[in-house]
Amino acid sequence: MIHKPTVLILGAGSAVQLNFPTGENLKRRIYQNFENDYPNFPIPSIYKDDPKEEIIKQRRKDAERFCTDLKNLKTNITIDYFLKNNRDKYGEIGKLAIIYYLLDYENKSKPLILDDDWYSLLFSNITRECYRNGHPEEFLKNNLKIITFNYDRSFEYFLETGFTSFFSSDKKRELHKILKKIEVQHVYGSLGQLPWQSDAEKDNNDPNSVAYGESFREKFYRAEYMQGIKIIGDNEISFKDELSKIIGWGERVVFMGFAFDENNLKMLGLPDSLSKYQGIQLIGTTYGLSNNDIENVANFFQIARPAPSLNLQENRDCLTLANDLFR
Repeated sequence: MIHKPTVLILGAGSAVQLNFPTGENLKRRIYQNFENDYPNFPIPSIYKDDPKEEIIKQRRKDAERFCTDLKNLKTNITIDYFLKNNRDKYGEIGKLAIIYYLLDYENKSKPLILDDDWYSLLFSNITRECYRNGHPEEFLKNNLKIITFNYDRSFEYFLETGFTSFFSSDKKRELHKILKKIEVQHVYGSLGQLPWQSDAEKDNNDPNSVAYGESFREKFYRAEYMQGIKIIGDNEISFKDELSKIIGWGERVVFMGFAFDENNLKMLGLPDSLSKYQGIQLIGTTYGLSNNDIENVANFFQIARPAPSLNLQENRDCLTLANDLFR
């Protein structure tokens, strides 16, 4: 059980355990493969009267230009920031690429979901009282909120898979109502609502939901799906206030697999908003960060007055940190 109000902030590194890519690896997969994959995408019904050969030819040309420009980026610029600066030129094609490859990553992650990883450690902690007492409602006593910079839904899928597998299958609707009360905010959008997150009368009965690892289909061209993936800058001011409130609710803010990119930190209202809260504790993973990187992060948070308690142990990964916090 998590008693201290805790906010988990998830970066790309938090899902690497499930073979999801880092931002740089996602960008690389797109520019290495999209030129060949895009011509084979489903053809939306509004274009089906056009000659198929012409559509494929045009797609190949669009993908070649997109991949060339993406490949020529500096290595530390992710596709998110590339699309921010090229939203009119590549906004739609870039979102399609993200959706297509991350759905594939989701599908391939399914066999790994219940392996021994930090998700499992956290899950054991927040469900311990539920299993001990046989009352799933005990889950709601956890003081936990999630902010994720990832588009994938692996965290939500993991929670639902583990939670419903323990209790009777005929109680799924009631269990889903409980799970929906845990707050998970996707900063840059997601691949869509999972079927159990839908407000449809019956689970898996909402045509607008997106199953975990669903095959890419024509429906992903529809406006509501395209808008689910946000380009940096979309609704930034209003959403930043919302994220700041979540962080302000926490007494402990835990960065998991987060690279501490300054632009992402500012999206969270950090470090400025920290001056509003007394006694907040910041903890983070540092795997892959150099000593100089860690020092720069520490200096960044020193701007806040009073400065928060910051715990960044060298070379600490998600599993190690989860062992410290949730074992």
